[in-house]
Amino acid sequence: MVQLIRGDGPLRPDKAKERGFGPNDSPLFRLFKAFRRTSPQSSAAGAWKRILIVPNDRALEMARRFHDGEPDYETDAKWWELVQEADKAALFGGGPSGGGGAGSGSSKGGETAPLPEGLLGGDGASASEPKAGAELREPPNEMLAAPARRLIASLSRRYDLPSASATWPVEAFAASANDPALANGLPWSLHIFDTATRTYHFVFNLDHEIFRSITLTPQDALMTELAWQAAEMLRGTPGDKPFGALVAEFRKSYVASEALDPRQMAGDANEALVTVANLVIENCPSEERGELFTNLPLDEQQEIMRSLAVRKIQPDTAISDGSFLRYPPFHILPRVLDRRPELFFDGKIWEELYESLDYRDAALTNAARTDVREKYRSRIADAVWLSQLDGAFSGRATREELIRALMSIRLLKPDVEQE
Repeated sequence: MVQLIRGDGPLRPDKAKERGFGPNDSPLFRLFKAFRRTSPQSSAAGAWKRILIVPNDRALEMARRFHDGEPDYETDAKWWELVQEADKAALFGGGPSGGGGAGSGSSKGGETAPLPEGLLGGDGASASEPKAGAELREPPNEMLAAPARRLIASLSRRYDLPSASATWPVEAFAASANDPALANGLPWSLHIFDTATRTYHFVFNLDHEIFRSITLTPQDALMTELAWQAAEMLRGTPGDKPFGALVAEFRKSYVASEALDPRQMAGDANEALVTVANLVIENCPSEERGELFTNLPLDEQQEIMRSLAVRKIQPDTAISDGSFLRYPPFHILPRVLDRRPELFFDGKIWEELYESLDYRDAALTNAARTDVREKYRSRIADAVWLSQLDGAFSGRATREELIRALMSIRLLKPDVEQE
């Protein structure tokens, strides 16, 4: 019965492979795989369909509304919109929400770039997939003549302010500058659209210069608008609050996943480094994995042995199969990258060209390859620094240092999918 429901070996695929177990297709493993992460390990398009949604607070909210019997949440249509939006962002770039990693998926202006056929399974559709109209909604009534708007699922939800017993059901749309809701060059607007349901439309122009910033995203703009409306509603009442307090309350509820929490970020950095290490091991021929250790300087070999001893890991096995790379000290990864770049680039971990670079001049080609290595060495170094932050030193990290390290972690995401 255990084998039928759970299968043999560890549920984690890397641990199962490490211990010689084959693929697991048990019911419990499929559940484990679906709920294991809230963001994919790779930046490859199609990776989002393998998990649920991001961030955690959104998943909890959707589950709560499902259990409350709200009709819009009785199917997985809302989830599917988020999956499609995130996969389009991986394909075409961009990310208008400014949070949660879900992007616009547009190629230009107000147009929506279609997903390649079969990317999300089958013909790109499923029994639970919403109809095409859920992806591109033509504004009704007074907006019939407006340019097409693109629904942004990651920002479309009900926003609650419990302290004021107030609710804003919001549908968010990316639009072009000539949208009637953005008259006179407005970067965004929040207006009531359906008085019966009190539904609001948040319309924004992602091409507006105000969004060419590292400090303001459409999600930030929406939080500010909601806080301003709440301040106006509460003005002169016993629940009156300063505008700043309301902004903080909305952000705590809906932008918590973007917080610069050094401890959480240290865990994310550690996971990113382990992911890179696993792929290096996978890409290296089994008979050459021991050389990843023997080619290191003696002092680094000794450091690795001490690390394995602390973890009570048998060194002979860890060295011969390369699994020593999965554990600190991670600062050896840049040295491995320098010695074995063919394990990292040209589609092995990242799509960045390396071996295939050829400028028909040895000096130029070597300089270009050095630049590639240095770029990724610095990203790994940022992640290593962040993974080593603890409670005693995290307070000394500046905001700018944390942001840089966070960006490095995101840029280290593989361009290939890992099981």
